[in-house]
Amino acid sequence: MEIADIIQQLQDLQIKQDELLSQLASKQAQPANSQSKPVKTSASVASQELKPGDSIILLTGGIIVRRGDKAKVTKVSDTAIHFVLDRNGHSTYKRHRNVRKVQ
Repeated sequence: MEIADIIQQLQDLQIKQDELLSQLASKQAQPANSQSKPVKTSASVASQELKPGDSIILLTGGIIVRRGDKAKVTKVSDTAIHFVLDRNGHSTYKRHRNVRKVQ
């Protein structure tokens, strides 16, 4: 084997490596979420459980709101539960993880 043959083989291998890297890059660029199922977040699960008119208990306090207060749900959004306190009629909202449905 001569040096010219070895150089030619190295050039061929470099071309093959470039082709494989471009194929890999194109496969990684395709959206991976098209085949997988959508992930349900805790907020989407909670929004399916709570509906306007449901009674809830607050798990955290605030300026006007006390932990353990009961309230009626007025609106359910992706990020928050809007409600009116039974104790004083104050309207406010909290994140899904800070409220619990009354059984």
